[in-house]
Amino acid sequence: MFTLQPVHIHLLLNHAPIFLFALGLMIFLLNALFKSTAIHRLCLGMLVVGAISLLPVYFSGEGAEDAVENIPTVYERLIEAHEHAAKTTLWLIEITGFLALLALVFNLKAPKAEKVFVPIVVVLAVTAMASVVNTAGLGGKIRHTEIRGEATVSKMSKEEKAEVSAPLTLEKPIGSVAEKHEQAKQELAPVPSAIPVGVDPD
Repeated sequence: MFTLQPVHIHLLLNHAPIFLFALGLMIFLLNALFKSTAIHRLCLGMLVVGAISLLPVYFSGEGAEDAVENIPTVYERLIEAHEHAAKTTLWLIEITGFLALLALVFNLKAPKAEKVFVPIVVVLAVTAMASVVNTAGLGGKIRHTEIRGEATVSKMSKEEKAEVSAPLTLEKPIGSVAEKHEQAKQELAPVPSAIPVGVDPD
């Protein structure tokens, strides 16, 4: 039976803050040409939802680490770099989301007062967007060796390089393959003759 684990939550939701912030910010800036109140509120709402969606992603990170830390090609320094970046991103995203929520409330209740928050929200959203993209990139390097690049490989210790480059070998066949292997050896083995050597059967 399938059980939802922290690693599943982390993988399922980790793109949500990126897309919500990127789309919300892009539409927010484009709306400067159209000046639509409805679109303005929608974008602020997307930033708020994006900030909320980051919470389960961040707090499931520890469980996701437990799930991958013993995989041979996963290294502690990559996890730590991702974790440190995630803490910075969490503060930036949540502060931006909180101010976006305030701006949305003021837009509904006192539109003139909202103008104080808008420039701050835009600057923080751009900064948070850059931080979340960097964090996502560091997270991708944990499992995707193809995006680590030569710089990462050059920083590996001798033991890590040997571990990655060592050929995968099996000392003996596993499971049903072992049984077939033994059966084939028995079938190919020479059958001992029942007639003594040098004795004429006639």
